[in-house]
Order: sequence, then structure tokens, then C-alpha cells
Amino acid sequence: MDGAPKNLIDVARLPGEAYPRPARPGRRTEPPSATYWPEAFLFRHPRFPAVLQHVRQNDIVLHQHEFAELVFVVTGTAQHLGRGRAGRLHAGDTFLVAGPQTHGYRHCEGLIVVNILIRNEFFRRHAPLLAHLRLCRTALGLLLAKKPAARPPAIRVQHLAPDELAECLGLLEALDRESRSRTYEAVVVAQGLLLQVLATVSRHGTARRTARAVRQHTGIQNAVRLLEERITESVTLPELAAAARLSSRSLLRHFHTATGFSPRQYQLRLRIAQAGEQLREGRRSIKEIATQLGFPDTNYFSRVFRKITGAPPSRMI
Repeated sequence: MDGAPKNLIDVARLPGEAYPRPARPGRRTEPPSATYWPEAFLFRHPRFPAVLQHVRQNDIVLHQHEFAELVFVVTGTAQHLGRGRAGRLHAGDTFLVAGPQTHGYRHCEGLIVVNILIRNEFFRRHAPLLAHLRLCRTALGLLLAKKPAARPPAIRVQHLAPDELAECLGLLEALDRESRSRTYEAVVVAQGLLLQVLATVSRHGTARRTARAVRQHTGIQNAVRLLEERITESVTLPELAAAARLSSRSLLRHFHTATGFSPRQYQLRLRIAQAGEQLREGRRSIKEIATQLGFPDTNYFSRVFRKITGAPPSRMI
């Protein structure tokens, strides 16, 4: 339907309508209200980390969840209600709601959304990984806080390009297929897919912010270009500062703001990205690639490669 996954649950579970049974039959829970939605009425599989919904969204008042919710706007528009302000939603918008944050919809016009309802336990279990994703930092802060936030931060809306949205919806289709199984293997695969969805959304947002920041500062563009041109060499800080026409201190500050990394870390990632491409081509050995890209030895190259990609270089061959 309009580019959205076809197999997702196609219901709008709004207060007053039929909810799925609680995950644990016999467990007493309060019925959902218009302003608070409990986890037990939406999560039927006790081990599965998420519930997916493909919703034709109607107007709904400000409400809060006992779980986190990642929303993708597939088509249509609406006014998104949040803490003290309202903004217009359009196709491609995505946002994450967690903890005490409240939100709602008003003036919905053909609004179709795909929601991923995510157990809080998933965020706690994977906190060491998710803490590095800009998308998840606010959610983790709210969920791991010892005391509830008196004034929760506003919900940040991120926009995805059509191809980026399609990539995310493709991952959701795979996640939906796994949700139909009750095996432990499906639960494990679903955990990985959910991590991949969150990382993919966060990566697109980081790339867009980086590109915008680099465009806004010509000096940083020059520094980045120098690192790319001399990818196999050690570029000194004075050389980068001269290319950017900045002091060394200003260069480090602006470079980190634009890219999220120091110049050395950025160049290491450039080298690893190129190494990954050469490994997939299969024309050179790991030792040859490490030497060509300026690494002193294969062991150091392998350590850096694993640290940045999460996998050893041998897995890329």
C-alpha cells in the first residue's frame, strides 16, 4: 500500500477498540485509556522484542506509552502534537517516542504510518550498543533514569529521502516475517533486524547532518579533501589547519562538529571503508591491503577493522 510493507498488521489499535490479548493470559492489567497505553495489551509474544503496525492514522489526543515507539510516515500529512508545540508531518518523516514523552495527531489527511512498538527491556539489554546511536540517546536517557524526567525533552523528527525510507521499510518487512514465527531463532533474528533498523535510521540522520555541516564550512571541506587525497599517509594537524585556514584548536573543534570524529579517526574510517571494498573484490590479500593503506602490520589493521565494522576482515572475503 503506497510503498509500505504489505504484511504488517493493518489495524489502528486506538483506545476503545479491540486490543490483542495480554502476553500472559490471566495476568490482570488495567485497560488502556486515551492517554496511557500499557505494554501488556499490545505485546502478545512474551519473548519478541517488537510489535509492528501498519496504521491508517486518525486524529488522536496526546498520549503516553509504557513502551518505546518508532514511527515512519509513509503517505499523507498531519499535525504532530508534542510538548508545547506542533509540527507538520509529511511522507518520509520518522521519530522515536520513549518513556514519559507524549505525542498525538491532529488534522490527519490520508496519513498512513508504520509503527514499531519496542519493549523497554530491548533498550536496556542493548544499551551499550544503542548509546552510540544519536537516534536512541534520548530514549535511553529517559528509560535508564533513576527518577522520571519532570520535563521530558521534545520529540525530534527526522526526514528520510525516498530511497532511505524504502530501505527501512524493507527491513521492517523482514522483521514482520520473523514476528510470525514462535521459534527462538526468529527471536534472535528479530533482535538483529531491530538493531539494524535503529542503526540505519540513525546513520541516515548522521550522514545528513555531517553533509550539511561540511557544506557550511569550506575550511572543513578542504581538510576532508586533503585526508581523502592522502588516505594512505599520515597527515599532520598543522597541515590540516593550513588547508582549512584555521588554527589547530579551531580545526579540531569544527571538524568534530561536522563529522563526529577527530581527523585521525575520520581518516581511519576512510581507510577501513576502502579496505572493505577491496576485500569484497577479492583481488588482494589482507596483508597487501593493510600495507597499501598505510597500516604498520596486519594485526593492527585487523584490530582497527573489527573495532569499526564489528567483524574481522576475513569475514569480508
